Amino acid sequence: MRRYYSILSPCLFCFLAFISVSSFSQSLMVIQKMAEDPQLDGLPFESAWEAMTPLGLYMLNPVSGGVPSQKSEAKIGYTDKYLYVAGYMYDTEPDKIRAKSKKRDEMNGANDFFGISLDTYNDNENGVFFFTTPAGLRFDGQIFNDGQSGFPQQPEWNTVWDVEISGNSLGWFVEMRIPLSSIRYYSREGKVIMGMNFIRYISRLAEMDIYPKTSNEWGFWSFAKPSVFEDIEISGIESINPLYFSPYLLGGVEQQSSLNETETSYNTTTDWERQLGMDVKVGLSKSMTLDLTINTDFAQVEADDQEINLTRFSLFFPEKRQFFLERSSIFDFKFGTSGQLFYSRTIGLYEDQMVPIWGGGRLTGRAGPWDIGIMSLQTGYLKDNSTGEELLPSYNNSVARLRRKIPLNSNSYVGGLVTSKVDVNGEYNLSYGMDGIINVFGNDYLNVALAGTTKSGLDSGTGFSDLSKIFLQWQRRTYEGFGYGLNYSRAGDSFNPALGFEFRKDFSRYGSIFSYGFIPGDRSKFLRQHKLSLDAYTYVRNSDNVAETVIIKPSYELFTKKNHQIIFSSEISIENDIDTFYLSDDVYIPSGSYKFTEFQVFYQTPSYNIGYLNTYYLTGRYYDGWINSFNITPALTLGSSWIIETGYGLNDINFRERDQRFLSHLLMLKVLYMYSTTLSASSFIQYNSLIDKAIWNVRFRFNPREGNDLYLVYNDNLNSSRESYYPVLPVRSQRTFLLKYTHAFRIR
Repeated sequence: MRRYYSILSPCLFCFLAFISVSSFSQSLMVIQKMAEDPQLDGLPFESAWEAMTPLGLYMLNPVSGGVPSQKSEAKIGYTDKYLYVAGYMYDTEPDKIRAKSKKRDEMNGANDFFGISLDTYNDNENGVFFFTTPAGLRFDGQIFNDGQSGFPQQPEWNTVWDVEISGNSLGWFVEMRIPLSSIRYYSREGKVIMGMNFIRYISRLAEMDIYPKTSNEWGFWSFAKPSVFEDIEISGIESINPLYFSPYLLGGVEQQSSLNETETSYNTTTDWERQLGMDVKVGLSKSMTLDLTINTDFAQVEADDQEINLTRFSLFFPEKRQFFLERSSIFDFKFGTSGQLFYSRTIGLYEDQMVPIWGGGRLTGRAGPWDIGIMSLQTGYLKDNSTGEELLPSYNNSVARLRRKIPLNSNSYVGGLVTSKVDVNGEYNLSYGMDGIINVFGNDYLNVALAGTTKSGLDSGTGFSDLSKIFLQWQRRTYEGFGYGLNYSRAGDSFNPALGFEFRKDFSRYGSIFSYGFIPGDRSKFLRQHKLSLDAYTYVRNSDNVAETVIIKPSYELFTKKNHQIIFSSEISIENDIDTFYLSDDVYIPSGSYKFTEFQVFYQTPSYNIGYLNTYYLTGRYYDGWINSFNITPALTLGSSWIIETGYGLNDINFRERDQRFLSHLLMLKVLYMYSTTLSASSFIQYNSLIDKAIWNVRFRFNPREGNDLYLVYNDNLNSSRESYYPVLPVRSQRTFLLKYTHAFRIR
């Protein structure tokens, strides 16, 4: 393996050195400049719009390339400061137009919606989107990974823009005004080239119409695939580099319970919170943005969903904090499903506790052909509230990323990433790596990643293969016809990226997935089908070459044109020579070797109905026991003001031969009330029987315009089964009430 690395490393470096500036031949749609700024009133019929070319939409679903049931048109234009978008959603049954939500960023299939997606750097992989509904809400976010793999969107990202809507007996109509300073782009010789598409969704018909004409061969996310967007050209844009100051004021109170010195009872302490901080956004150029932060706070971020961990590995949670989200995909450096070199939640969070972030900055954008991302944040000390013991020192957390297209084609990239975590005592951890995504031909892609780590006090005899990780994957990205993926990865025993996320150490992984899908004809009730997919992979422990984990997972998927979804799957698992791990304090899996099989079914109803649900059931062997796992999540929309979502999850694992039983209950209730598009309130309560806690999060938000936010936040951690513990637990372990106001000052 050392020899393999010694050959591979120079080859990758030579390949990176080979790349140079290149251009790709593309047909472009030239966007017209508007003679004047249209009045933003939701009525796109004035003279400024008459000169713009209308673009008709094509059906994407339920019949790809079919004739839309309703007429839809979109227009786009620009002035020196703004990009303008108009939507004309004609409807023969206007009384059936649906708008079930008013809250900022609250979008689901119960709403009709219209919007635009922009690949602002024309990199055929990333983009931003702006959507609205007949209620006039704003929903924006980011697209990454060319709309493929898992959930390739980041809806928590926000920027400054405006929208107005109107409706009459002909349908509903939209005007959007997007400041050019809100979208970063790359200009060459006075011209900007972007990718663009328009989408209209008609909820009652489960119909999606799109421009440009697009196939649904890539599955559900076919509408969010930047590589098939229409290329547009905008010229003569003045340089508008934004400058925003967003100070915040935060005040509140926190109560926390902790054991006394004799550990015979609990004491409650009350601390008053008073904080002042600020975020600054500086546009250094059309394509480069600098974000600065002082005394960073994330009090308004919604709580993570509770999960029951039935594995011996750590759980992975998505990033929700706004500072880390803009252009977050530029920092992506992934090894398939086995980890990633940078994981932003390692900064400012430690074992469910918030670590203070004193400040720092982030630079993102493009310089010439290079995508650039640089971030550095200084975190403060973390102490145990009850003992005063220092849990963490102050750290500097930094990451730098470079990537760019290569001359092969417009969908191929190479890049590198470096991270460092250094504490005030000089102890450090460094990670570095190179990666590439090569579009070999058609829908076939080769993914390559090679990374290494080092740290202070490292044994001088540790070799590169022990400190490194490699990932190779060849995949065909398609939902139609024959699809496949072959992958290999290897991680050394000492590979440890402090700012990354790893599920395992010291392994070699061999994996494959094969599938066959087809898109039925117009008369079929099915939107698309996977006749069969087969996912199989093996983790081999490097230290003794034991096949520690073997998984074989066949599945069958069905999607109807009315948006019903059902998935049948089974999983054959082999676990060899594993160490003992605990599911709870008194239930464990003994060390040894196991072979077991599980069966699963998942069903989801269409979300455009007043009521809808997701449900999941799993049964079968689980190590040396038997598992029954069930989850149901019903939801209800009432008018355009209320959304109520509940959930219940059960895990029942019986180890009869060892006379042990693991039983967990997870309950959830979300209530969202939307008075208007600027005023909303939400309540999110979760009960987890495994930790005997009910976690309650209440948020009130007033958002009169982007950048101006008033939040009232209440968090409560309530203890259940109090009498089962000694000393008896208090009613609550922690409670906070916070008031936060942010006001953005736009200088330019």
